[in-house]
Amino acid sequence: MQKLVVVLSMVSLMLLSYSCAPVKFARSNNITVDPNVNPSTNSIICAPKINDTLDSFTYSTSSTLPFITSGCNQKDLRFHWIVKKADATVIATAIPGLTPVESPKEIDFKVLGSGVYYVFLEATGTQSAVPYVATTPLEFIVPGPTIGNNLVCDPKLNQTFTSVVVNEADANPEVKANCNPQAAMYIWSVVKSGTVNPIVVPGLSTETQTPDFKSLGEGTYNVSLYATAPSSGAWRSTAPLIVTVRGAPPTAPKIECTPRINGSLTELTLTSMSPKPLISANCSPADVVYSWTVTRGGTNIPGTGLAGSNSNPNFVGSGNGTYIISLSATKSGMTTWNSTKSLVITVESSGGGLAIQCAPRLNGQSVAMTITTAGPNPSVTSNCAPAGVTHQWLVTRGGQKVEGTGINGPSSTPQFAQMGAGTYLIFLTATLNGYNSYVSPSPLEVTVGPVAPPTRKVIYTKQIELSNNKVDVLMVIDDSNSMLPDNLRLAQRMNEFVTDLSALGIDWQICATVTRMKDVTGNGDYMWGVSRVWTGLGGDLNWI
Repeated sequence: MQKLVVVLSMVSLMLLSYSCAPVKFARSNNITVDPNVNPSTNSIICAPKINDTLDSFTYSTSSTLPFITSGCNQKDLRFHWIVKKADATVIATAIPGLTPVESPKEIDFKVLGSGVYYVFLEATGTQSAVPYVATTPLEFIVPGPTIGNNLVCDPKLNQTFTSVVVNEADANPEVKANCNPQAAMYIWSVVKSGTVNPIVVPGLSTETQTPDFKSLGEGTYNVSLYATAPSSGAWRSTAPLIVTVRGAPPTAPKIECTPRINGSLTELTLTSMSPKPLISANCSPADVVYSWTVTRGGTNIPGTGLAGSNSNPNFVGSGNGTYIISLSATKSGMTTWNSTKSLVITVESSGGGLAIQCAPRLNGQSVAMTITTAGPNPSVTSNCAPAGVTHQWLVTRGGQKVEGTGINGPSSTPQFAQMGAGTYLIFLTATLNGYNSYVSPSPLEVTVGPVAPPTRKVIYTKQIELSNNKVDVLMVIDDSNSMLPDNLRLAQRMNEFVTDLSALGIDWQICATVTRMKDVTGNGDYMWGVSRVWTGLGGDLNWI
């Protein structure tokens, strides 16, 4: 009699004998959010932990593989786990279990051999959300003959003190880690008493330095150290160094300016028939010293008649081109004001033809695309005419400027995949002496996401008549760790499945195999597609 063969391609089945033990998952009832993160409503806040509570984990022959909980305050985030050695170099090798998900499970650093490994979390969400970027890592230790906790640090202020008071006339204190052996990575954390947010102290990042605590104003500052060194576990401060700043001069009042063209504009195009524009500084107070700077094609342009709080400079008389206007306003006892966005005056003849034309593209034709952290990276071309323009590229992620992408010139291949997950916006400004500048009206967009395992859903349906009731079911199971949730659901539905088959009067058999080679005989002979033994049948029957 003809038989019907149904192939179900699913993922990892818990009914198989080698993976049939009951699995119980526990979720912590209390998630502690790191208070040292700005609790803005638009900030992503996370508190990564190993096995819910730990900052450090040491593998042993009997230990269960650990998991990580991210403890983030938002949903639908993209998670990027960065692994570094003790010397701060990034490890590119894939770590089993450490996938780009919220809570990676069964993380096995033992594949890298003995050593100490540090995991930093970057969590990104919508473009407007402030990303979470961890400064203090999670530590994973794979024991070995050269691995121990031999790194010892003794942080001090001014060589010998754990607490100093800095008066107005005193110099800033020296901060020294005093690590033995020499540490390779220093992570300093400073929190002002009475607050929970960390403070960025200029110059505090190495083994020995003299950071500018006095610039932070009066108050008490608690300084802690996290240090790492090869062949040793990390060292953490048990008690902070304390720097008390007294009598620091108050912050000088600030000069505020809003430079404008003709009262309200920041950009203006002039022809030979245009009147001289009015350039106003609009500074408060008004009795400041005004220092104006004008450049065209990167060269200073003197003698335009630009001076004081209000003037009518003659840009048309200086010739065609794009003029960039900046202001610096100073006054004794006040903080200097400098332009953050320049005014732009463009002078062009009535015949036109002086504008730079650009059409920035990704891979020659796209303005937006998505890649994974595995790449490949797209090329970025400006397609500007005329040739020889000066390119100024700006790349942002989450509203922040991104350095070191490798984007430059008319054509390049920036390293977005290596910069990590997130959405990168690319802006272009192109300039050439005697031509109007080109400024991107809208950015190129590159979205870098985690590598997703390939999936393929197969559905096959056949109406079975009672006279054609013999069915063989072959289950081809993907038993990789990432498919555990699907496999649990499959296991829960198996009883219902076979009961329905019997109720329909179907004469059925079921056989299962997995998507990896197995040594089923125990003699080192690995085979593909072998039938797996079912459990819970009783007696000598191991097959259905």
